[in-house]
Amino acid sequence: MDQAAFEAALLLRVCKVGSLTAHPLGIVQLRPEENQLVIRLTNEPYIIRYWAEFILPYQHDDTSGDPRDLISGVYGLRYRLTGAGVVLYRRGSKAQIVLTGFNRRWWDRVAARFKADYRALFTHPDWTDLERDAHSLTRASRYEPPELLSPLLRRIRATTGRSPYNNTDIWHSSTDTFRMETTHGPHCNQLVGALCQGPTSLDWQVEWQRCACGADNWDSGCTIDFLAPGGLAVHYSNLRWDPDATAARHTRLAELNAWAFGD
Repeated sequence: MDQAAFEAALLLRVCKVGSLTAHPLGIVQLRPEENQLVIRLTNEPYIIRYWAEFILPYQHDDTSGDPRDLISGVYGLRYRLTGAGVVLYRRGSKAQIVLTGFNRRWWDRVAARFKADYRALFTHPDWTDLERDAHSLTRASRYEPPELLSPLLRRIRATTGRSPYNNTDIWHSSTDTFRMETTHGPHCNQLVGALCQGPTSLDWQVEWQRCACGADNWDSGCTIDFLAPGGLAVHYSNLRWDPDATAARHTRLAELNAWAFGD
């Protein structure tokens, strides 16, 4: 359960990174193992910068009084560098997520910058009291359901379409309801097959569907309402962005990679 909860918390943060690559969330490959998930990321500095920025916990000022509003990142997350890659973990748990596919020094370089600029919590060897409080409140809610988000992270490649722009975003929209959006996802039949059918599916069910995959107008998006185990609703939209690579995309990618370690 700790592993699934860790993966669920991570997914909700990293889906915000966006992508100018063909890999959703910058993820090239996933390999589940006992008590850990190995994730190979695309070898782009800006992806590594965004991952670190969105998951490393740090404290910021807020007046709401809710501990969850005082912390950015994954509560309790710490990291260490090993020969296998960047190992993400929580103290007191066997759960691990290992990041590979890039120069590990990039991660340390970004983390060092955050230590200097923010009130970093990931420098503490153990959970801080604030993180424990925020984590307890989150676990008592349905904001990060492991049974939904962990299996989705492990199958995130199934949301990949034929485009140089691929990203998948999911967020909590209301009680027991999530929104999922792809910039250019696969054909609806392919997605439904991956999520709803077969021995490796997520056991989701299609409640309603409007498919435009065969439409002459490429800009026509698709919408599917899924029902996931536990009564969780997932409202999915495929935005079907322009699939053609452009010079502007490559220019923007170069700018982001130059920015990744800059000011």
